[in-house]
Amino acid sequence: MDKGAEPSSIELTSVMADQLARLSELLETRRAFSFLRMGDGELRFLLESQSSTRNDDDYPYETRSNLTASVKGGCWMRSSDYEKILRAYEEADYVDLHLHLAYNREQLPKLIWNRRTDGQESTGPEDSRVLPFWALFRLKDYLSRNRCLFCAGEAPLQQALLENTRYRALASHFWPQEMHVDFMRLPHDGRHLSCDFEMIEEALRVRLLDGGFDTLLLGASGLAKPLCVQLARDLSVRALDIGSLLRATTYSATSGVATWRANHNLFFLRVPLEIYMEATMKAYPELSPGEFLAKANAQLCLDLLGKRYGFSSRTFHAQAYELNAENLQVFQINFSYYRERLVPSLGKNDPAVRYQVRQLERWMDHQRLTWKGRLQGHLRAIVAPVRKVLAGSSPSQSPSS
Repeated sequence: MDKGAEPSSIELTSVMADQLARLSELLETRRAFSFLRMGDGELRFLLESQSSTRNDDDYPYETRSNLTASVKGGCWMRSSDYEKILRAYEEADYVDLHLHLAYNREQLPKLIWNRRTDGQESTGPEDSRVLPFWALFRLKDYLSRNRCLFCAGEAPLQQALLENTRYRALASHFWPQEMHVDFMRLPHDGRHLSCDFEMIEEALRVRLLDGGFDTLLLGASGLAKPLCVQLARDLSVRALDIGSLLRATTYSATSGVATWRANHNLFFLRVPLEIYMEATMKAYPELSPGEFLAKANAQLCLDLLGKRYGFSSRTFHAQAYELNAENLQVFQINFSYYRERLVPSLGKNDPAVRYQVRQLERWMDHQRLTWKGRLQGHLRAIVAPVRKVLAGSSPSQSPSS
C-alpha cells in the first residue's frame, strides 16, 4: 500500500513518447541546455505584469497552516522580476507550455514575447507535461550517469529520506543505488526568492563549479526560469526547472519548510508517515512542535486525496478526496502512528500541538471520518430539504375585510 504503481503500468501515447525521446536526446547531446515549464501561475504572472494589473500585495507570503483553504500562489514572483522571467522564456532551449491546461491554451496567445525560432516547445496538450514522464522513465538512468545537483525547498527532506533504507526500497524506480547526486538548501528556504535572487545565483554557481556537476535540477518557483537559463549558458551545464518534482518523490503535501498545504500534488509514490516525519525532523530541525504537527496533518490529508499515478491532484477541488479502501487503509495506519506516537512525542500539553490536533479533528469531522462528523452529515441531509420546503412556502394570507 505504500508505493505507487510501477512506471511500466503507464501507457505513453506515441506523441508523448516522441517528446520524451526528444528531450532525452537534447539532454544527452548538449552540454549547455535549459529546460523550463510555463504553468498557469507563471503565465498569469506574465499577463498581469504585461497589462500592468499585477499587484504584489494580492500575493502575500503565507505563514499559516491551513487544511481547508487554498493559499494564493505566485507570492515568490514580484513585478520587478517580470523582465528577467519573460526573457528567460524567450531564450530557453526548451519550454513546456503546459497546454494540457485550459487556461494556458486560452490565454497564451495574449502573451507578447519574442520566442527564439530555433527553440523547442510543446505544441499541444498531447506533448505537454513531459517532465513527470521523464522522471518516471528516464531519471534513474540519468542520475546513474551524470553528476547532478538538486536545489529546492524539499532538497533537505529528499536527502534525509534517501538515508532511510525503507524509503530507498519504496522509491527504487527513481533513485539508483550508485549515483553522484547532492542536495542544496535554498537560502532562507526560498522565502525571499525575489530579494535573494543574486545570492541564490552566486551560491548555485559556486556549488556547481566546486562539485563538478554537469546538471542542475532546480525548484525555485518562477525565479528558477532565469536562473536555469543563465547558469546553463555561463557554466555549460544542463539546467532543468523541476517545479514540484521533489514534492512528488518525497510524497510531500507541503512545500519545503512551509506548513500550509500545496495547491496541487503530483503523485509518484506513498511514504508512510513515520518515515516521512523522521526525515522531516532531520531535514528541518528548526521547526517547532506545532509546525511539525501541522506538516503531519497535511500528510494525513494527502493520504485521502484522489490519486492518479504520474498526474497532479488539485488539493482544494470540490471532489478532491476519494475515500476508497486503499486510501482509508493507509490513512488509518498513519493516523494510528500520529495519535499513539507522534503527538505524545511532541508534547500533548504544548498549546500549538493541541491547536493542530483540534485542526485535524475538525477536518476529520468535515470529511465524516468520525462518528461526530457522520452524525452531523446525516442531520444536515435531513434538515436541508426541510429548510428548502420552508423557504419556498409563504404564510397564508387572511382575506381582507
